[in-house]
Amino acid sequence: MNDLHNAGNPNKIFLSESNELQPVHIFKITENTPLFLYNMSEGEDPVYLYNSAEYNSAAIFTVNVPDSISSTIPRIRATVDKYKVAGTKYTVVTY
Repeated sequence: MNDLHNAGNPNKIFLSESNELQPVHIFKITENTPLFLYNMSEGEDPVYLYNSAEYNSAAIFTVNVPDSISSTIPRIRATVDKYKVAGTKYTVVTY
């Protein structure tokens, strides 16, 4: 993609993995694998609950584009759409 959209620019277009949402499973007592929830004052990591639509809409990868060529984002999206696997979601971020 750098050859097509970013020739001569020292800042390169690159791909990175997105922070994919991980499902949280809440179990029945009989399954004997509880999920513990805490108060904020207890200092534990927060547990975020999402609905299934949010898990399915999460991006798989991110296309990082330098600010200097942000005007070419529509062409970059067209290139990514051409080569990505069907059904794969992505986001475009400038840096």
